[in-house]
Amino acid sequence: MTEYTKENHWYGWNGGECPVHPETSLEVVFDDGNNAAQRPADGWGWASGHGIRSIIAFRIIKLHREPREFWVFENGHGDLVASRTWRNGAIHVREVLQ
Repeated sequence: MTEYTKENHWYGWNGGECPVHPETSLEVVFDDGNNAAQRPADGWGWASGHGIRSIIAFRIIKLHREPREFWVFENGHGDLVASRTWRNGAIHVREVLQ
């Protein structure tokens, strides 16, 4: 399975569900040869055969990444430990992405 993660790289497309996060910014090429301006991936019609032009290629302008989120707490031995679940006294950490 192809991972679509490279920005400014053109990928061929043969149809199917949206291959990237819905908030990823894309530019697409249609089967009639026209390019379309960039917009979020969920703004394009990925399913073909519905009376609309079919997408045959796309490129990622800005890849959307979900921030990492976790909790940090002391384990009773003086060590700080990260966990994906909340524990009493834990500090919530959420990564900031630009």
